[in-house]
Amino acid sequence: MPARASTPTSRLALSIGGASAGFINGFEGGNPCAAVVNEPAGPDNIHKKHLGLVMYEDISLQLGLSSSAATNDWIKAVIDVQRPRKNGSIYTLGQTGTVIEELQFLDALITEVSFPALDAASRAKAFMTVRIKPELVRVKQGGVLPPPPPGNKQKSWLASNFHFRLGQLPATRVAKVEAISVKQNMSTTENGGQREHTFEPTTVEYPNLKITLAAADTPAWRTWFEDFVIQGHNSDDKELAGSLTWLAPDLRTELGKLTLSHVGVFRLAPESAEAGGEKSRRVVAELYCEKISIAFTG
Repeated sequence: MPARASTPTSRLALSIGGASAGFINGFEGGNPCAAVVNEPAGPDNIHKKHLGLVMYEDISLQLGLSSSAATNDWIKAVIDVQRPRKNGSIYTLGQTGTVIEELQFLDALITEVSFPALDAASRAKAFMTVRIKPELVRVKQGGVLPPPPPGNKQKSWLASNFHFRLGQLPATRVAKVEAISVKQNMSTTENGGQREHTFEPTTVEYPNLKITLAAADTPAWRTWFEDFVIQGHNSDDKELAGSLTWLAPDLRTELGKLTLSHVGVFRLAPESAEAGGEKSRRVVAELYCEKISIAFTG
């Protein structure tokens, strides 16, 4: 199934647990496939091959910051190290809003939530990517779209509208934040007598962070780096707390926030130089983070 995106003549809608989760920007995946198993080579030194268990590709959803409680609660649950399985559907709608096709996913777990790279100089729209692993996928023609809850609509979200904070360090002029992905690791189980496998969640993996600072703000960061890394004063009490807040176009209304706990620095270096570029180069800080939590506040 190729990647699908909303077009002027079609829209894509999502439901979770039978409740409308609003419109999405695009999706891909969900195709059935089977593993190819190589048997040990025989006397002719050739491996005989056969098919293993049937599985379904992960489904990747691209969506904005939505007021859908169904979507927000599911995303928050996996980041908070909970493991709810959900049933849902992705609807392809025609120009008149009629359901053309419904892709149903069953017993799905979120395996990854990716938040986009942010850049103060960008005017691009921003989207989250949510990857889910279904145990079963079914596609049918037609269908009935659940009614949207009152006030449910996508919120405008630009890659330039954000605010980064870390302890008491100067951070109001952070220029860039690299993409952030929280991953839910999985283990798979093969069940005798079944053509399809099952899977179980294991650990949640929080990423390192990479931000670009204005040159004028770097002295305080260098002092922290010298103490934390070079001098080795990096116990828990020397780690910092922070946040990354996404803002609406008015730059006042909060759409959502990541709260960062036990943050430490492990690299601080000038941004790559370009011929004819700025005389005062910005600095890139790389940070570890032990825990992330999320709140949708828009």
